[in-house]
Amino acid sequence: MTNTLKVGDKVSYEGFGTVELTYGPFVGTFGDEQFLVRRTDGREIPVPSDELTPLPKFAVGDKVTTGRAEFTVEAGPFQGYGEWYAIRQEDGKVVSSAGLGAFTKVEPAREIKVGDRVRVTDDDGGGGHRFNGRVGTVVGLHGPHSDLPYKVKFGNGRGFHGDLNGTWNCRAVELLDSPAGTETVDGVVYDLNARYSDNDGDVWKFKKFPDGEVRGTYGRREVHDYDEKLKNVVRSYGPLTRVTT
Repeated sequence: MTNTLKVGDKVSYEGFGTVELTYGPFVGTFGDEQFLVRRTDGREIPVPSDELTPLPKFAVGDKVTTGRAEFTVEAGPFQGYGEWYAIRQEDGKVVSSAGLGAFTKVEPAREIKVGDRVRVTDDDGGGGHRFNGRVGTVVGLHGPHSDLPYKVKFGNGRGFHGDLNGTWNCRAVELLDSPAGTETVDGVVYDLNARYSDNDGDVWKFKKFPDGEVRGTYGRREVHDYDEKLKNVVRSYGPLTRVTT
């Protein structure tokens, strides 16, 4: 099981449903291999690795891609020469994923929230498309059934509605990535070049890895790709306070 399980994986543990591996593997009291897992209630407990079952990589209905083409998972997983799925191509034909190379899940775009930095891709036309392509901040949401769901503030926002440094209701916007060197968790922006103190007084430092995950540790050693995820640190040990000295 050591070859397939690693810290950060979500796995099934009978009686507790889905749990997250937070440490391990290590040798238990009776010489068996164990992992520390976090349950849905936040408690962490040691569990023998042979009682943990990896979750399927994909679920029916997931959008997946090889990087060159996109598919929809129709059924699976099946076991043969490795794990494979029945997938639907864009032309509607269902084929086997076996032999097509590695797949990654296509994550749905995050919903736009108040406070997000966005670029306008379609204003309502009433402004002569003056706001198309402009970058601003969402200050209001009018609901999914509105023709103009996003109220966006531009510039310093001190102008009147319709001014280029005021606000405008827009039909479509695209979310901009967090500024370089930052990560946003639950609406709070964290500077990855800074250190943060948790509710126990421990001082954390963080680093973003090539897979896009931000992880951190406290103490003197460097941050590794098996360390705690920033979002878990925030939710388990927050609020985090930036250290200024």
